[in-house]
Amino acid sequence: MANFWTDATSEDPKRNFRFLVGITSMEGNAEWFAKKVSRPNFTIENTEHMFLNHTFYYPTRTKWDPVTLTLVDPVNPDAINQLLQIIKFSGYDPSVLNLAQRGTTTTKAASVAQLNSVVIKMINGQNTEILEEWTLHSPFITKVNMSELDYSSDELSSIDIEFRYDWASCVVPSNNVAVTNFNTANAEGDDMARTVGSLSPAIDKIF
Repeated sequence: MANFWTDATSEDPKRNFRFLVGITSMEGNAEWFAKKVSRPNFTIENTEHMFLNHTFYYPTRTKWDPVTLTLVDPVNPDAINQLLQIIKFSGYDPSVLNLAQRGTTTTKAASVAQLNSVVIKMINGQNTEILEEWTLHSPFITKVNMSELDYSSDELSSIDIEFRYDWASCVVPSNNVAVTNFNTANAEGDDMARTVGSLSPAIDKIF
């Protein structure tokens, strides 16, 4: 197999600036005014067992870290207005202050429904192939930070959005997948290795 450091004609490695991010509920999926986004990261927690002078560790739950997306705030469509509408229809409406009026509270179902989906794609140099596609499952907004106004700055106004989600799935081209599940104790006690098969001719789902 050709590698990018030995063969100049081989596929480029993944590049941080070749990406698309999509929020279904925002105009244009927010693709063209996205500035940067973090990929899903996770932590495998562990618990310890102590015996005499020794400490042994065992893996426990896997927790996914929040994903942060930075958007440029255009005038049309107005990104902050769209975000405020998402928050409002998620159940938080600060305009309902009269106790005689029946207000609503934020629910997970409404919050997830307002975003619909959040997808992060890494693409190749020709924009002809998706090299990596992450989908956040049951995402909702937990934080919105708007950029500071500053007379000495001529940067574009931006918005940082933090998403929580239950878990994330990743899909990559099947020709890039060579995953082996090493299980060293089958019913007969013999070593074995199970290779993960393709889910389709075109793509493989890692998670």
